Amino acid sequence: GAIAKGYAADEIARLLSERRITSGIIDLGGNILALGEKAPGKPWTVGIRDPRTSGGKPIMSLQATNASLVTSGIYERFFVENGKHYHHILDPATGYPADNELLSVTILSPKSIRADALSTSVFLLGTERGLELISKFPGTEAIFIDREGGIRTSKGLRGRVRILDPGFTLHDND
Repeated sequence: GAIAKGYAADEIARLLSERRITSGIIDLGGNILALGEKAPGKPWTVGIRDPRTSGGKPIMSLQATNASLVTSGIYERFFVENGKHYHHILDPATGYPADNELLSVTILSPKSIRADALSTSVFLLGTERGLELISKFPGTEAIFIDREGGIRTSKGLRGRVRILDPGFTLHDND
């Protein structure tokens, strides 16, 4: 689907808004759009799953209002052949699955289509270059989870991420 789920989430939000529905969660499997607040003055709490296992439990959470969270990772669509993990995020330079330090990238943005477009691109770039790209989009943030259980976020998410699993460590960007 490329950016189809991002487009669909934004369209669903637009249709709900036209019908004066101002609060809800739109969940399109890896694409979450938090519409409005859960209750007046109370943002939605969204969990981010453990990227080491398909269908993993939440390892962190953050609060969101009128924002989309889109995750790209190596844990949903993959197979193992002769002990090697092959996933669906392909490096355009090699044609093979991307091989970097990351397990997943989550993008937080006001528009789901933007978050969807950036999640795979930022994953392919890796943490450092991905942070550089994200900084060019005001109001857009990123969460990077690496193979060692490290978590890094873009600066706008400092203090907004709550770690739920002690097997993961939040690292500063400085």
